[in-house]
Amino acid sequence: PLFPLGVAAVILFVFVSFRNIEHGLIILVFSMLLSPELKIAKVPGRDVVIRFDDLILISLFVVRLTQMAIKKELGLFTKTPINLPIFIYTLICILFTARGIVIGTVVFKKAIFYLLKYTEYFMLFLITVSIVKTKEELIRLLIAALITFVIVCIHGYSLLGKVARLYAPFDYTPGVAVTTGESATLGGYLLIVMSVLLATFCYAPSAKIAILSIGSFLFCLIPFAYTLSRASFFGFVPMYLLTVILSQKKKLALTVGLVVGLFFAPILFPKPVEDVKNRIQETFAGSEEEKEVILGFKIRELSAIARIKTWKNAFTKWIPQQPLMGFGVTGVGLGDTQFPLVIGELGLIGFACFLWLIFSVGKNALKIFYTIDNWLAKALSQGLFCALIALLFQSVAVNTFIIIRIME
Repeated sequence: PLFPLGVAAVILFVFVSFRNIEHGLIILVFSMLLSPELKIAKVPGRDVVIRFDDLILISLFVVRLTQMAIKKELGLFTKTPINLPIFIYTLICILFTARGIVIGTVVFKKAIFYLLKYTEYFMLFLITVSIVKTKEELIRLLIAALITFVIVCIHGYSLLGKVARLYAPFDYTPGVAVTTGESATLGGYLLIVMSVLLATFCYAPSAKIAILSIGSFLFCLIPFAYTLSRASFFGFVPMYLLTVILSQKKKLALTVGLVVGLFFAPILFPKPVEDVKNRIQETFAGSEEEKEVILGFKIRELSAIARIKTWKNAFTKWIPQQPLMGFGVTGVGLGDTQFPLVIGELGLIGFACFLWLIFSVGKNALKIFYTIDNWLAKALSQGLFCALIALLFQSVAVNTFIIIRIME
């Protein structure tokens, strides 16, 4: 039933985008977290689904290319410091997956959809850099992102008491139940937004913006807690501490806020604190027969054990069999953790390129932070860097960097 609606929405979107490409980009911002999924194929082990924002993103890309052709522009690939690692990494994904198809480790029908998803957020980056040229355009996008964030948080509050763990709108498993969803996806998304909100609070030029930023940050803490995503909690700690360390303003306020929060949270919000504590303790509870030992800690919870086994597979199975170029995208199944997945799919060459891309993003975020004397540039660059570190910590146990809703 959603398919005709999706087609109509895309057609309408194309008309809107042709009239004003910025309006198309703003619609895309809303659709990232607020679009339903459509099942389009079934492959061994998993359904292949697309969301409305997949269709909208591809449509926007085509609209932009068409506009450039009409106006005889050559500016889609605007020069940025991370273009080269993006192109090299994308090329490696395509070539190494093609090799996997040839040697029989990859199924073409499965790989093609995942390759598209691997490159979607790069397309979005190139489009955004091409379109957004002024501070006013940037601010309009940020306002749209803030409104989307509030809607997502309200959706989270509406699920409290109804589901075991919160998830983003339309992010439950199709055909199973709305009581289970991708909680780590919501956790990763909130890590990014919280990082930017804290940085905006630090450099806000007015009390109004500062109050809005810190208020929005506090507003999402309960939904974040009830994702019960241990990997996301693992990412929150370095994100907040880095914000305190890097911030050139309001360092004391952030430190006092952390201390006060740690002291009063168990008193004011005893149930969320207890639920988070119990979720973390689950990692070490379970059968004595089924366990893994990491740094002296006995891991007994099944999902945590599965992630540890994925790490072991990377070094004991995948590297020895395909050390340099890996098995190709989807060639090692659906790994739950990012680094072993990259090693298994793209080998050590692809993993090195992946690290180069991550390093380039972080290096240039810091360069902007330290060289541009503008409150918004400082807030966004600091927020980006702290969010990147948070996601790297989360990706120890989640395949963070291939989750579209986080990466977009």
